[in-house]
Amino acid sequence: MTKPIFARAASICSATATKATRNIVEPKPITIVPNGRIISSEVVEAQSRQLLISVSATTFEPKGAGTKVVVTVQLTSLAGEDMLTGAKFGHNASLDNLVKVMQ
Repeated sequence: MTKPIFARAASICSATATKATRNIVEPKPITIVPNGRIISSEVVEAQSRQLLISVSATTFEPKGAGTKVVVTVQLTSLAGEDMLTGAKFGHNASLDNLVKVMQ
């Protein structure tokens, strides 16, 4: 059985047309129930300043021959609306990639 890997990651985000910032994403598992759920938190920071904090719950439910995946994310942006927009884009892209891999 493969277990999820929670690892610190860095990403380059364009803050302005002339300046880019390096964000550090620090995910932490809270609870993992095999074939049931994953609950985790995540802190995004840049230059030692917290930008976004989230808590995610992902549940897995048998459905016919497959599995229904439900993701619930609660976010708090400490850096404005753009962080929320970016987080939504990132989560949707991750789910889209999961669908492509599983088909």
